[in-house]
Amino acid sequence: MVHGARLDVQDRTAPGLTCRLCDTGNVNLRNIVDVAGPGLRNTAAVASRLGFRSQQYTRDILHLWTERLTKEELEMLQEYNSGIEVPDCGDPFPEMGFSIDLEGLAGPLLKSKYVGVSDLYMTTGKMFYEYCVKASNKLI
Repeated sequence: MVHGARLDVQDRTAPGLTCRLCDTGNVNLRNIVDVAGPGLRNTAAVASRLGFRSQQYTRDILHLWTERLTKEELEMLQEYNSGIEVPDCGDPFPEMGFSIDLEGLAGPLLKSKYVGVSDLYMTTGKMFYEYCVKASNKLI
């Protein structure tokens, strides 16, 4: 919800929003949904949580966030509120992977012991560094 995320609505219509979200520790949608409800309608609760005096300003921000959510995401929020949809805290987020094309590299230092797609959350710093060095050498 901050720093360029999809739900970041910081612009001329919402000045100071990013700072307020960070200062209050409400940087993800779950924090807002917990107080605003699944339809993001409880303006008074959100205004109180974020320390805003203006109900209209808070309503406008909630409206901007609601507009950025897809129909499926809004339905998921409703299901989450009713207990049908339950988040799995064991799921890594985001679930991302990467692979690097090391084909055509020659020499013992340019061959990789890591093959295939690597999960970003399971990749060690050393492994990631090795991929970056090998990719850079391939470009040269």
